[in-house]
Amino acid sequence: MTIQEYFADKELLVTGVTGLLGKALLEKILRDLHGVRRVHILIRERVTRNGRVVSPEERLQSDILASSAFDRLREIHGDAFSSMVHGKVEVVAGDLSQQDLGMDPAVRRRLQDSVQVIINCAASVAFDASIREALELNCRGPLRVLEFARGCNAPLFAQVSTCYVNGPRQGVVPEEPMDPNSDMTEDGGPYDVDEEAKAIVRLIEAVEAESFSHARQRRFDKASRRAEDDGKNGPTTVESLRRAWVDGRMEVEGMRWARRRGWNDTYTFTKAMGEQMVSRYHGGVPTLIYRPSIIESAFEAPEPGWLDGYRMVDPLIVAYGKGQLPDFPGSPDALLDMVPVDMVVNSLLAAIPSAHASQGVNVYQLATSSDNPLALRTFC
Repeated sequence: MTIQEYFADKELLVTGVTGLLGKALLEKILRDLHGVRRVHILIRERVTRNGRVVSPEERLQSDILASSAFDRLREIHGDAFSSMVHGKVEVVAGDLSQQDLGMDPAVRRRLQDSVQVIINCAASVAFDASIREALELNCRGPLRVLEFARGCNAPLFAQVSTCYVNGPRQGVVPEEPMDPNSDMTEDGGPYDVDEEAKAIVRLIEAVEAESFSHARQRRFDKASRRAEDDGKNGPTTVESLRRAWVDGRMEVEGMRWARRRGWNDTYTFTKAMGEQMVSRYHGGVPTLIYRPSIIESAFEAPEPGWLDGYRMVDPLIVAYGKGQLPDFPGSPDALLDMVPVDMVVNSLLAAIPSAHASQGVNVYQLATSSDNPLALRTFC
């Protein structure tokens, strides 16, 4: 069966479409998988700094379709571009961090009756993200999407992860699901992903409670009055100072916790926890865990060099090119494993049919160092 034949007349649910990979994925589906019946994209509302609520439908226009990723499709379809998108794409209001994905119950039931392929691209990708946000999106989020998939009729669930869930492991690492009972430490001490998630929740609750203590509140009150007297911008109210303090503590505690468990950072740690949750609870749903390495600009599509914002290696490249970063500290022989976003999309779509035909959890990795290594000395 070809990829086109597999996707013909299917309905998809895709999360994370406002991100780099999600935009490239949606563009590829609309441009080349003409047989797809419908793409349902889960988008949450966003609140701007001035308090205005941006609806999911508005975000489709401003955060997704306004991207240069869709310039090629606009050129192909001309005045019919909007009608083409309207005929193929449905915005679903929801939130990966909420129970039942934050969907309206009637919409959820309707989608479960019609969707056959679920692709979860959503994630918190900052290495030092708040442990609260990373836990909800990278660990519990995949589990919520999997729960949705279990209510569908013979679905395929694809979880986009990262090669770096394997942490500092050396040598040959099998492409297999993460063990829910193992961390990355050498001593192999007690570990269980469910208990780990509960312990992190207790940490989050403890930090929140500390922020409301009398001692902390007095400090925030003094800092607020001092900021107002000095005419400083930024957080000045007691509540805004409290939130800033909590967010800072969440970032520090996340990195500390991840490294204690043998991962380098909060991102790879919580992405690994997400895989462990999927491994434990997939419940017979055919599942694809897809692990690209560092996703970078497009090789060919939607156009050569296309990239959406600064991320991963990009700030280093720009700073080095401008002379703001004179050196790249590291071994000249160290390899930078980067993959173009369009190749990530193509291989993800190519892996889905075979994963759907099999049972259990299938792991695919996409990296370049074995066939086309890029050493730091060459990069610089």
